[in-house]
Amino acid sequence: MDRAKVDILGYGVDTFCFDDAVDYIYQTHGQIVTINPEMIEYGKKNSEFKDLINNAELVVPDGVGVKIGLKILGTTVERIPGIDLGKAILKRAQYLKKTVALVGAEQDVVENAVVNLKFEMPDLNIVYYRDGYFTDEN
Repeated sequence: MDRAKVDILGYGVDTFCFDDAVDYIYQTHGQIVTINPEMIEYGKKNSEFKDLINNAELVVPDGVGVKIGLKILGTTVERIPGIDLGKAILKRAQYLKKTVALVGAEQDVVENAVVNLKFEMPDLNIVYYRDGYFTDEN
């Protein structure tokens, strides 16, 4: 599956529809970014952040502002909300019997996420989870 990207303010945004984005994720490995206007604005002040986004394996338009901006520039894209994309990835992981690790947020938040995901997707194989607060010791 070939990537088609369009530029908005120096960011390359993939033009996949939702289902094709999920398929693409399972054909490749790498960072996925669900870009919104706040991220574009932050990238103006932080070139490392901008480079991180532009080097991602997949950059999809999460924010409606990105979708509108691209439409103004002449490209119609489907908005792909990060939460919906994440759930679709997990549902496919459940179906394919893949293992999943969840890392991020505060400990109670990630623990609640695990409980809620197991309720929603009982066969999801979550093999690891932890908060997103790392130190040199962990």
